[in-house]
Amino acid sequence: MKRLDFGSIALLQPVMNYNM
Repeated sequence: MKRLDFGSIALLQPVMNYNM
């Protein structure tokens, strides 16, 4: 997880919420 940049996590957050 450390390899992921904060920017990537911020972009993944909305995607995960959309999938849910």
